[in-house]
Amino acid sequence: MDRTGPTARKLLLGSVWLLVALLLPSALGAAPSSSHPGAVTNFNLTSANANISLAVEGTGGTFWEGSYYPSAGGDGALTFGSGSPWGSDALSVNDSATPGAILWGNDGTLGAHVVSSGTTSSTTGYVLWVTPNLRINETYTILPVPGHPGEGFVEYNASVTNSGPTADIRLRFYFDTQLNSNDGAPFFVPGIGEVQNETTITAAWPYIEDYDNYNTPTIVGLFSPLPGSPSPYLTQLTAWPLSSGSNWSYTTNPTQTVTSDSAAQFFYDLGTMSSGTTSYAGIEYGLGQIGSGGGGTQGSARINAVSADRSQYNPGQSFSDEVTIGSTRTQSTSSTVNLAVWGPGDTSPSVTQNQDVTLRASSSVYSVAFSYANFTGSMPTPTGLYQVVATLTINGYNVSTGSTTVSVIPFTIGATHSPATPYSNQSIGFTVQVNLASATYTTLYIDGSAVSTWAAGGGTFNFVSTPLTAGHHTYNATSHNAGTLVSTSVYSFNVVTWTAQNPHQGGTTSSSPLSGILLPVIVAVVAILAAVLLLFLFLRRRKRAPLPPAAAPPAAPPPAPVAYAPPPTAPPAYAPPPSVPPSPPPYAPSPPPYAPPPPPPPPMG
Repeated sequence: MDRTGPTARKLLLGSVWLLVALLLPSALGAAPSSSHPGAVTNFNLTSANANISLAVEGTGGTFWEGSYYPSAGGDGALTFGSGSPWGSDALSVNDSATPGAILWGNDGTLGAHVVSSGTTSSTTGYVLWVTPNLRINETYTILPVPGHPGEGFVEYNASVTNSGPTADIRLRFYFDTQLNSNDGAPFFVPGIGEVQNETTITAAWPYIEDYDNYNTPTIVGLFSPLPGSPSPYLTQLTAWPLSSGSNWSYTTNPTQTVTSDSAAQFFYDLGTMSSGTTSYAGIEYGLGQIGSGGGGTQGSARINAVSADRSQYNPGQSFSDEVTIGSTRTQSTSSTVNLAVWGPGDTSPSVTQNQDVTLRASSSVYSVAFSYANFTGSMPTPTGLYQVVATLTINGYNVSTGSTTVSVIPFTIGATHSPATPYSNQSIGFTVQVNLASATYTTLYIDGSAVSTWAAGGGTFNFVSTPLTAGHHTYNATSHNAGTLVSTSVYSFNVVTWTAQNPHQGGTTSSSPLSGILLPVIVAVVAILAAVLLLFLFLRRRKRAPLPPAAAPPAAPPPAPVAYAPPPTAPPAYAPPPSVPPSPPPYAPSPPPYAPPPPPPPPMG
């Protein structure tokens, strides 16, 4: 066999193509993109619903927030800059794999690595930095408060992917706070109270507020944790002239006031990140609500939760909602809670109620006292998704807002069965879903016969039937309200004859692992081993000496192998033809001459 001929080459080529077909998809899926869109150095976002705007300077990674609050009489700033993001707020990164490589957003060192920035929608934007070791993508999202124009906040979310060696990665969000014209805005922290001097916080906090005026505010800023983000391991409320140009570790001075020029910085530890891993951290900052720290009463109050008794309602169905209010105020305070239900496209709430509540006094600003407001009513008639919004008002100021989402669905009833195609000796499971809370009972029928009745309104009901005969069957469910039919549904299915060849018996279906995951894995492994074996045999045989070519088929008698072997047609030299008697060999000796017989013996005497 020719080991270097066309057949061997085809085998080798087939093995190579097999390996390529098996390995190429995963290789393509892992290939990173090396292109980046052109950088945009500045962009602006404005949310008409929340009347909050965000300006971002992409090259420096800084941003500025401004909002409109009705009682402020115009645009109210939340950070320094008056519409320009110059050095106002920034993201900074500390990469332990590069000693001394602290990239600051407000001095240009981080901005030098910007590869792209811009908006992805009317309320979302981003800045992308790529350093020798890190890929940092910070997104900005404006989130309005439904039904409350003039109230909203911005979500800052920074994701970091390590493309270099294993390193400890930390982030810092820095805010140069300014509320309206007050560049020295004071703060309020639950458990601490009003903050007018530099303060370091190492524990997690539920929220932090800042004000243009602590006792009689016209605008309030609110820092909130970003859901899913780690908590900052260090929070510092500082004097901006001292902290803005500091190193990564800044020591606060408890005697240093912040009311001349304030700032807040939040440090996040993303931990030890190996190459190829991604982590993120973020924070929310935006427009808070007047009255939470002012009104002449120490402490804060806010809505902690809005709880609906159901997640789904039928049109006109009654509801019962509870609003939970937490307060750190040191005096009992009269307040009002408003509950409003907003439907799709509503310009005014579909349902609105007010309830007076007396907020309980906490023992100090370090504890929380809870109060509750309960509401009952009927849901709107149009179907769709609704938001139930609760607003807490103190002394005429909106202090806090909370919400939950519910849906209004039509009067419906549905049923399903399992398995989809049962066998004649197999039990069948039925599930009936009733979206009709006003129903008093629901009945399931199979082939016209009632098999089960549930004396309940809306919900999910289950029933298991005995095996049915092979053929076509129907089932339906009906719901009644005090004997009046209010909803019905009809379905059909087939039952097939069970035989020994059926893939399952007794109501369960099982599949061999070979038909799912194991078989493709075995096939792939065998194919790879076969390709490797063919390649090995080919290379091994090429190293051996080539064998002589095979002899051609004989066309004539072969030549005499030795000198004394004449051709087959000639008799040998010493052999006469078969018809002639052989003659004595030429070398045979002549017979001896005649000799007389010996004399007789002498006579005996």
